[in-house]
Amino acid sequence: MNLNQTYKGVILTLRIEINKLKKYYNDRLILDIENLKIYSGEKIAVTGDNGAGKSTLLNIIAGLNEPDSGSVQTTGELSYIRQFEYSESEIIPGRLSRELEVNRISQENPSGGEIARIKLAAGLARGNLILIADEPAANLDVRGIEMLERYLRDFDGTLLLVSHDRELLNRTCGAVIEIDCGKITRYAGNFDSYMAEKEMAVKRRNFEYENYVSEKRRLEKAIVEKKQRVKNMRKAPKRMGNSEARLHTRGVNGKKAKLDRSAKALVSRIEGLEKKEKVKAPPKVFLDAQKSGKLHSKLAASAIGLRLAFGERTLFNGMDFEIPTARKTALIGDNGAGKTTLMKMIVARDAALRVSSCARIGYFSQALDILDPGKTVLENAMSESVYPESFARLILARLLFREDEALKKAGCLSGGEKVKAAFARIFLKDINFMVLDEPTNYLDARSIDALAQMIVEYEGTVLFTSHDRSFVNKTADRLIILNNGVANAFEGNYEEYSHRGDF
Repeated sequence: MNLNQTYKGVILTLRIEINKLKKYYNDRLILDIENLKIYSGEKIAVTGDNGAGKSTLLNIIAGLNEPDSGSVQTTGELSYIRQFEYSESEIIPGRLSRELEVNRISQENPSGGEIARIKLAAGLARGNLILIADEPAANLDVRGIEMLERYLRDFDGTLLLVSHDRELLNRTCGAVIEIDCGKITRYAGNFDSYMAEKEMAVKRRNFEYENYVSEKRRLEKAIVEKKQRVKNMRKAPKRMGNSEARLHTRGVNGKKAKLDRSAKALVSRIEGLEKKEKVKAPPKVFLDAQKSGKLHSKLAASAIGLRLAFGERTLFNGMDFEIPTARKTALIGDNGAGKTTLMKMIVARDAALRVSSCARIGYFSQALDILDPGKTVLENAMSESVYPESFARLILARLLFREDEALKKAGCLSGGEKVKAAFARIFLKDINFMVLDEPTNYLDARSIDALAQMIVEYEGTVLFTSHDRSFVNKTADRLIILNNGVANAFEGNYEEYSHRGDF
């Protein structure tokens, strides 16, 4: 392993080297990497669709998973911020504790965003030369994401970052590694330049394909025309004398031979054309929310003077709120404001609240704890389904769980695949009130767009929270803002609210 490389007079140390790596899940080759070298100080975004193998690659580099063949070597101590791992025993120095506001977090009942801050602080505290971060922005509020961005920019070691927050990738990473069909392609520049290069490559390939098809059609048309001319050549008329007939036949045969040679030359030109393949559009993720019985009451849930405290920490201080039927309401607030707690109280039909007796609730949790890791995707989807298996398979196929993919164990899924499997289980239940806690975490861009469209078209009631501002703006027609233990309603979308300058 040659550890050093000089770039513009600066000696770079080789931190990560991968050679001839292969990794299978059952019969599926998920990673097939010939060679990859990453040097000191490089900050690289790792991208690809849900299930492409991003977390698998990070786990192998971190030594938590073994490749089936090939080698991975790292030089220097490594810190790893993982998607779903959390330890309450993490030791965090005072400065980081204060700056990330971890010292204010109650260990008794931390929110998903607060847990994300603890994981982030612990990962940064070790001061190692290599930092691997797998969806570190998941569950963080806006201020938390801004702090994460600042720390990653200031980090002077080697960074591998997986995130679906495009702005975070743009502002922290100077290169992109894309995983597609097991292969990796490296791009220089930030995420926007990667996307622009990808778009230009698609346009170039489409242009080349169209030119190839056009030229092939032109040549095929010319061949047909020449063959038709041969077919239309007349034999010698009966009234023609023998000598004249021989001359006529000789002339016709000569012309036919010439046309045949010309047609064969055209066939050779077609065979010699460099074949171009049409660029396949990526498979579409389609989320189909089924129609269910309507919720006939005016309000799906409400409360007057709601109070809740954990020890000395007051979460709700005489809070009033209403969730109107058939509306899309987004809960907005900082980490620890009580968004998840309020949702859980609604799902549990807490006695302190009023929840419509007609409400049939489908709950998506940050923890993804509705999935049984020992069961397949299909078994999880069918566990509370009111639809036949054929329809469940159709929904799963729309979520890109086709055929054998639907038979994968839930415990083997990527973060984004777990999210989509949880959606499938919810969609197949008999519900009329969706409660979604950070549903965009771990989803790729196409899946987020599909989820947004589903929510917009859904005729039932939706209550959700998300720190993806674009997603909130597309889907919510009203907001509830939680701040200092009280709730304020805003009738309108996120863009209209943000122009007020209150957030």
